[in-house]
Parts: sequence; structure tokens; C-alpha cells
Amino acid sequence: MEKKNILLRSKIKKARALVQANQFVEANRILEQITKTGRSDADVWFLLGVICGKQCQHTRSVAYFQKALELRPGDIEILYNLGITLRGSGNVEAALEVFLKVRQLQPDFLDVSACVADAYSNLGRLDKSEDAFRYALRLQPDSAE
Repeated sequence: MEKKNILLRSKIKKARALVQANQFVEANRILEQITKTGRSDADVWFLLGVICGKQCQHTRSVAYFQKALELRPGDIEILYNLGITLRGSGNVEAALEVFLKVRQLQPDFLDVSACVADAYSNLGRLDKSEDAFRYALRLQPDSAE
């Protein structure tokens, strides 16, 4: 069993490197092969979500991120990318909910604080947006209000 895990980790590592190099077709091929073995791994679903997100396949991307979260609930990276994908699909309200959850789990995550502010702004909730931007500014050590 340990040998199978080492092989799985090796394939996932290779797929992650391919995703980072924007070689989505090859990365997707490797990841799809893994899913066909019946093995379920949060990293596989996460990477498939990233690939679909980069290709503007938001519905599939969201589904993959949700599968990843089933296996690794509360994972900051998965949640953040889910929020980005929801925002990209135009579902700003759902994205805001996810961003707020991420900020609750990791209050010092600057990028997500900016996403919260942006989402509130896009929803016309300017008072909340201003508060969120101020919060994000306080996270920057060299910020001046």
C-alpha cells in the first residue's frame, strides 16, 4: 500500500508542476488517470479545479473544489480558489460567503480580505466594502490610514 501512495504522490507532484507551468492538457491527463483508479485525493480534485478555473470552466471547477473540500474540509487554499472561481462565474454572493469563511479561518490572509472588500463593493454594499478595505490595510505593516 505504501508503494501505491508514493506513486500517487509522485504523479500528483508532477501534475502540480505541469499546472504551474501552464501545461494543462498533460496535467489533466495525469489527474484523470488517477481518478479512473478509484482513488480519491483532495490534491487531485483541487488541481482539476485549478485547471478548469484557468480554462473558464467554472461549473466543473466549482464541482472539483467541492469534492476536494469533502476530503479536506476547511482547507484555506481550496476554499480561496473556490471563492475566486465563484467570483469569476459571476456568483459574487456565494464567493463572498466563501471569502468570509476563509477570513474567519485565517484572519491575516491579505488577499482574501481584499476579495471580501471587492465582493461587497460589487454587491453595492459600500459601507461593508469600506470596512473590509480598512481591515485589509491594517494587515499591511507599512500601511497608513
